[in-house]
Amino acid sequence: MFNRKTILKKTFQVGFLTQLSRFLGVIREVLMVQYLGVGVLSDAFITAFKVPNSLRKIFAEGALSAALIPSIVQVSKQKKQTDFATQFITAAFLFFEGTCFLLALLFMIRSENIIDLIAVGFLPEQKAVASRLLFILMPFILCISISSLFAGALQAQGHFLIPAAGPLVLNIFFLAALTLCLFKQLAVSYLCVFIVVAGMVQAFIHSYAYYFYQGGFSWPDKAVISPLKHMIKKFLLCLPSISFSEINLFIDTTFASLLSSGSISLLYYANRFMGIPLGVLVGSLTTVLLPQLSHIALSSPKRLSLYIFESIKLILWVTIPVTIVMIITAHQLFLFNLFSKNFSLEQVEIAGTVLQVFCVGLPFLSLNRLFLNVFYALHRTFVPAIISLISVVVNIVCNYLLLYNLKIIGLALATSISAVLQMILFMIALHYYGYTLYLSKLAGLLFKYMICLLAIGIPIKSIHYTVLFWLPSGVVDMYVGTRFGYWFLAGPLSILFCVLIFLSRKKAGFRSFFID
Repeated sequence: MFNRKTILKKTFQVGFLTQLSRFLGVIREVLMVQYLGVGVLSDAFITAFKVPNSLRKIFAEGALSAALIPSIVQVSKQKKQTDFATQFITAAFLFFEGTCFLLALLFMIRSENIIDLIAVGFLPEQKAVASRLLFILMPFILCISISSLFAGALQAQGHFLIPAAGPLVLNIFFLAALTLCLFKQLAVSYLCVFIVVAGMVQAFIHSYAYYFYQGGFSWPDKAVISPLKHMIKKFLLCLPSISFSEINLFIDTTFASLLSSGSISLLYYANRFMGIPLGVLVGSLTTVLLPQLSHIALSSPKRLSLYIFESIKLILWVTIPVTIVMIITAHQLFLFNLFSKNFSLEQVEIAGTVLQVFCVGLPFLSLNRLFLNVFYALHRTFVPAIISLISVVVNIVCNYLLLYNLKIIGLALATSISAVLQMILFMIALHYYGYTLYLSKLAGLLFKYMICLLAIGIPIKSIHYTVLFWLPSGVVDMYVGTRFGYWFLAGPLSILFCVLIFLSRKKAGFRSFFID
């Protein structure tokens, strides 16, 4: 479907828009701290918003895309009829949007019970606030599911720009709503209404794009029933696996509600920062690769091992240095972005440590996204379902064992441990199905790469300490130690670190199928 240059080009397109969206997301979190603080109210809003937002990632964007895109590719390849594909999308629209409508209605009616289930440690007043906010927010999932269905149809045909711009639109509306609520001192319920309106706008944009690229609706005939049933079956099997991280977040929220007020918020903010490289770097690549992997699995399955190996190489090559940089700068990310009268130094210290622990699992979470897409392209959706279920159970056990000794840090550590286990099980499953991962070759490349990272990183860190040593203490306190001054020093050094890694890749033995 795509050549290597096209894959890289579309990855950069999606990555740029995702990066812009995540940048606005950081500004969003800064405004949220100013508006909600870190405590009872912020925990209530984050818990309420997490329900439709996680359902968006699980039901709408995640499992729906994973089941829909390979199915559209397969239907288009077998039938070679535009009308049949349109009928298939129409049938999928009727089924999923009808289901989403009923789901949203149920959650609105039972909002108090939902909050009781996921936030067992909330006080009665906090549960009342959270359930009221959840009632307002639930239509959001219906709007986003419409967007996701049309986004899947666009991605299956190689159109990634509009789907990638969707989160950007949401963040722009979210920022505008937060700014208005902050300066007008509006109640949190107004913010929830604005979020639902943002979902409506996104649904309209995706609907228009679908029609613009010659999409449409045709009343489905009986021939569509069989592929639709097959897709629904895949969707149900995709639910537990694609929602692995979201299920873990819900579990973490439940355990965090048993801790002091503000723990849910700190866990949320740390996870948001960790999600920046996961969404921008890995999410962009795996989004573009899913249709390609589906085509290769159908036309030339023997080439799939090569694509898996090269994708593993590229993901590790990108995520390992990013992980190192984020672990080093974790506390500064909170100190110079969120520290204020509503976000104390103690909370900065806790959130920074939580982010560091989350980042330990970043490379493994990144590989898990790739392996999920591989199994979906192979239409073996039951395998990641079983593996993810095992990982979720491990996360629950680790949360229980680590909660009371390590508190919120133990919850982050449990997530990273379960991510490592999930990756190992995925690799075992791929080997069982006859796909070669070239682990010995990969281990040799990683050894050389780590030496390269040390050879580049130690001198750059030495430059950092040297500059701080030679600068007068007054200058360091006044400029470098401020919100923006730190990044004037750390930013260029981080960019230099990444540029040198790119330039030295061939000398380090790294040759990429997608880049070179």
